[in-house]
Formats: sequence, structure tokens, C-alpha cells
Amino acid sequence: MPLTFNLRSAVLLAMVAASFFCASCGSGEESTTTASEKSAREEAATPPKPKGAEISTGVPNGRPVLVSEEGETLYAFEKDLDGGQPTCYGKCAKEWPPLLTAGQPTPYEGRTSPELLGTVKRRDGSLQVTYAGHPLYEYAGDAGAEAKGSMLEEFGGTWYLVLPDGRLPSGVATVSTGEVKGLTTVLVDAEGHTLYDFHMDKGAPTSTCYGICTDVWPPLFTEGKPKAQGAVKESLLGTTEREDGLVQVTYAGHPLYTYVDDKAPGENHGEDPRVPEAKWYGWALKPDGNEAAPGDPRVKSSEMPNS
Repeated sequence: MPLTFNLRSAVLLAMVAASFFCASCGSGEESTTTASEKSAREEAATPPKPKGAEISTGVPNGRPVLVSEEGETLYAFEKDLDGGQPTCYGKCAKEWPPLLTAGQPTPYEGRTSPELLGTVKRRDGSLQVTYAGHPLYEYAGDAGAEAKGSMLEEFGGTWYLVLPDGRLPSGVATVSTGEVKGLTTVLVDAEGHTLYDFHMDKGAPTSTCYGICTDVWPPLFTEGKPKAQGAVKESLLGTTEREDGLVQVTYAGHPLYTYVDDKAPGENHGEDPRVPEAKWYGWALKPDGNEAAPGDPRVKSSEMPNS
């Protein structure tokens, strides 16, 4: 009996030991799996580093406007203008995808102003890029550097291009008059910005300003007969077709331009910091069609290559 008991005890002990050994092996394997899963969970829970959208300027159809980092033309929606909150959702957002960002948007190239860049939260919590308070969108109908969405009437409002200074060019240009410091009453656009003729046009009714020139001296475009306000003489208003197919406003035969560094009504800076080859300058125009009279301060000279 004692011998049998001892053998049975030994067998039982061996089985128990094996059981513990296997349990230990299983425990180790389970521990390894748990650690791996934990690592995967931690990796999945770690959010990617925020990447801010980069905003640039381009010239689709010859017009200097905001574009995305990929060169897609950007737009503002009329219905967003009241309060600056996005109103384009659902089907609208599929046709006009909002420009989203995971961080603070930044200027990429061109003449974008960092202080005008911002974000606004959409209903789903995503951040949409804004410029001068305008939520920005792309247009599904554009392929690269196109501006087919300009002035389209869709989803209850008009879609506008966005100029580098934050303004939204309307379809039909309005020419009015305003007071500019140091000058007499001169021509201004619908937002009150000074209008100029251009020295390199040499008085001809056709524009010589293309390429990088339009980034500094944006032509006053129109998509219909321009309107006269104030002391502007309607008989002197006209248009000229540009080489790029766009229509530019003229006054007394002078193609009209704004200047990129005039940020507010009443300014006439007309000077660019870049100094390459040829001097480019312009004059503000009086309601009678003449350039600012001799003795009035001329718009400071700019030196810019004709490219």
C-alpha cells in the first residue's frame, strides 16, 4: 500500500507539475500577445501630428487669386458671408469640398497674408480654412488651375474667387470716385480701392500686364458692362479683351488696375519690394479721364519684370 500510494502520488505530482508548466507557457504567450495588442492600441490612439493646410496664390485664367497647396482654385460662398460660418453641407459639400486642415493654415507661396488665415469649426468638428473670415472651398468642376466656379449660382448663393487681399471680385465691375490722401478725387473700385492706369500700356487701350505683373497690379476685370457711380462718366467707361480672354475695364481708353499693397480705401502705395529690371508705375485717374495733374504725388515707382 505505501508503495502504491507513493507511485500514485508521484504520478499525480508529475501531472500537476506539467499542468503548471504548460500554464506558465500559456501565460507567457498570452503576456506577449497582450503586450503586442497594447502597443497596437497605443499606436492607434496616438493622433498624427497636426498638419496645417498651405495656401498660395495662382493666376487661373490670368487672375491672381487664392489656390490650395495642390494648385486648386479656392472660393468663398455668398451664404457664408453673413457671420462667416460654413453653410455648405451634404450635396453642396460634395460639389464644393471645404478646404480642411488639422492645424493652423500657413502661407505657402505667392502673396498670401498670414494674418488673414484662420479656421472655423464645422458641424462635424472638423476645421475649415478661412481667409479674411471667408470659409474656403474647392470646386469639383475645376481640373487644376481652372476657375470654372467663378460667379456660379449654386445651392442658393454665388461662389466667388478670393483675391490675395481677401476681397471677393464681383462679376460686373463698378467704378466710382473717392478721396485719396494727397490726391484730388480719383477713380476707385466697388470696395473703394484706388484705380490706376499703367505706364507700360503707354496710353493704349490694350493691356501689357501679364504673368507676375498681374500679381502686383491686378487688372479690374468685369463679366458684363461695367457700372458707373459717383462722378464717374459712363461715356468714358469701356472694356478691352485681354490676350488671356478675360475682359478688363477701361476709362477714357486707359486699362484700369488696382495695386496689391493698397489694403484699404484711400491708400495709394503703388510700390513693390522686388527690384528687378524695368520700372513700372501708374497714375490715379480723375473723373474727367486725365491722370493726376502734375504736382500731385505720383504713385511710387515699382520695378518689375514683364513676364
